[in-house]
Amino acid sequence: MGTVFKNYFFIILFISLVLILIPTALFAAGGEEERQVIMLAVDGLSLPEWQYAAENFPAIEDFLDKSSMALLNTRTAGRLTSENAYVTIGAGARAEGTGYAGLALNTDETYEYYPAGKVYKRYTGRQPQGEVVHLGINTINKANESANFSIVPGALGTLLKAAGLKRAVLGNGDHKNLNRLAVNLAMDEYGVVDYGTVNKEILKGGGELSAGFMTDVDRLWKNFWEYKNKCQYIVIEWGDTFRLRETEPLLSGERAEALFDLQLNNLAEFLERISPLLNSETILILVTPTPEGIIIPGDGDLSLLAINNGDEGPGLLTSDTTRRPGLVTNTDIASTVLSYFDIPSPSFLYGSAIKKLPSNSSQQGLSGLMELNRQISNVHQQRPPLIKFYILLQIIMVISAVGALFLRWNLYKYLKYPMMSLMLFPLSFLLLSVVQPGNLYLSFLAVILLTLFLTWVFKFRTSSYVAFFLRIGAVTSLAIILDLLTGAELIKNSILGYDAISGSRFYGIGNEYMGIFIGSAVLFIASVYQLKFNKKPLVSALSLSFFVLIIYLLLSPRWGANFGGSLTALTAFTVTFLGLEDWKLDKKNLSRVIGIMVLFVLALVLLNYKGEDGMVSHVGKAFNLVRVGGLEEVANILIRKGAMNLKLFRYSLWSRILVVFLGLLIVLLYQPPGLLKKIIKKYTKLFKGFAGIIAGSVVAILVNDSGVVAGATTLMFAGIPIILLVMHHTFKDDLNKLKSLKWAGK
Repeated sequence: MGTVFKNYFFIILFISLVLILIPTALFAAGGEEERQVIMLAVDGLSLPEWQYAAENFPAIEDFLDKSSMALLNTRTAGRLTSENAYVTIGAGARAEGTGYAGLALNTDETYEYYPAGKVYKRYTGRQPQGEVVHLGINTINKANESANFSIVPGALGTLLKAAGLKRAVLGNGDHKNLNRLAVNLAMDEYGVVDYGTVNKEILKGGGELSAGFMTDVDRLWKNFWEYKNKCQYIVIEWGDTFRLRETEPLLSGERAEALFDLQLNNLAEFLERISPLLNSETILILVTPTPEGIIIPGDGDLSLLAINNGDEGPGLLTSDTTRRPGLVTNTDIASTVLSYFDIPSPSFLYGSAIKKLPSNSSQQGLSGLMELNRQISNVHQQRPPLIKFYILLQIIMVISAVGALFLRWNLYKYLKYPMMSLMLFPLSFLLLSVVQPGNLYLSFLAVILLTLFLTWVFKFRTSSYVAFFLRIGAVTSLAIILDLLTGAELIKNSILGYDAISGSRFYGIGNEYMGIFIGSAVLFIASVYQLKFNKKPLVSALSLSFFVLIIYLLLSPRWGANFGGSLTALTAFTVTFLGLEDWKLDKKNLSRVIGIMVLFVLALVLLNYKGEDGMVSHVGKAFNLVRVGGLEEVANILIRKGAMNLKLFRYSLWSRILVVFLGLLIVLLYQPPGLLKKIIKKYTKLFKGFAGIIAGSVVAILVNDSGVVAGATTLMFAGIPIILLVMHHTFKDDLNKLKSLKWAGK
């Protein structure tokens, strides 16, 4: 009886376990799939080449039509090379590679007569815990040690590994030397990848091929399936483009085109195979780390990024790094992969997760990206010559005016209108972005004609220089306010705005227009007071409100996102307003100034630490870095700002005009003798505004990354008006003989 009971007991226990485990197994098999990211790196293709591929290979066209896409800013810590680009993507920060950045092998591959795993241990002192090792990891770490910000090569792989996710890498770009750059996209900080095949087993030979071998799609597909079932993050290197790029100079044009088509055909075959696997849980990120071009040169340094997750449909990509539809950065890729796995991005990743915007048929697709690239490239190409022209014009005019004053040459009637027009060029550059001439010569002609027209309009029916200054200051500052409140569409496409290819800034207000904004605002309010409108009590309140609004716009991560600009404005506006209101710096007013500073700091923290409407600017990210890194990060920030200003002072033309303006102010203290004191006495309120501009310019130089630029553009709205007033009163007797008598200053 006891034996029978025991048998029944074990039978019941067995059945119970089966009943429990079967549903669990079924749930695991039929429930939500594990998330997976596949990254396909196709290096070297330019945007025109991607357009060619889509037009001639239906599988590529179909893949891109179902993808969300964006232009990719490819800036690194050094030159744009494949080595730097791959290391940057894997680090999630602008980094540098080395000549050894592609020196990665399977652990059982032979390198220098030994298995690569043993060589790796010899180089690092570590036992490799994976199938792929990077033998050049130490050189990459050393190359990035001296950077004044945190760079962790292999940060993406390190964070995925810490989350328990497996990584794999497939393919290579071997040519004369080993070129396994894709390992930088999957390795951890020690240069190790869990799984992978990066040796020549993934290739097939062929005497007619550009390098004698190319990617074997069948073997690649077979190995991919092996890793797909055990890895959550798989990187695939389409190395054939690199091989063709290296051998293209040796090929005839027809032969290069034929081999290019062959490679695109193989890529199309692979995309056709993998597309059915993509869905909401398995996405493919197609990235072109560098857009040099193989047979069709690229236009600029922006490349292609596409994300395909099945049949969700196309769209434009963006990120909080750029806040611009259709534009992301290579530092955003690491944060995007992490966010897909719900892994938080640490402070040493400088990008933001890429997100899809609502579909807009007029912008999406390759054609839309090509148009956006044209606009951005126009700014990038036309910006240096036009800015150089404007700065040289300022230098020539200012030196001519000072020389005329010093030598007592009455050139006033020849210099007056050109000097006046110098303050209107920034407004012309802002308005010109509406048209965006594609030709440099048309841009030159357009900006000159527009500036001449604006000079005539602003001068029309004005009885004094002060009224002219008021018009310039009011219209320029209000135009910038309106543009900021409507998304800064004019600034971001202006020659004096920011360059999306250089990648120093993508949103808000840059240092050129920041200085113009502050200088023109002070000139406007000081002119109002000089014309004695301040006798009305409302004017003081409105002027203070105007200054507060501008400080908020500059400080806000949503609008201006320029901390240095807000500090510059706070200084310039405080000095100006105290002077215009004739407040003495006694205990009472000193407490007011301190209160203003406290309110400013509170606003800075509230707006930037937690963000505004979900937006966090680079200042908020800097707060987070300082919170994590402490005083070391503060020192890094100060070193970066100092290094950038020193570089700009040595090489930028803005430093030349800054020195010219400062020299001008010194000269006018003594030449003509005693005249400046008389003018200051006559234009007391106006010169109190100039004092605010000079104070703001000094602060701009000290606290901004490009302080030389901001200081020069701010100071222009004091330097040029002072020259005009001094010239007018120096040659007053001659002026009385002219018909333009009405232009005597108030």
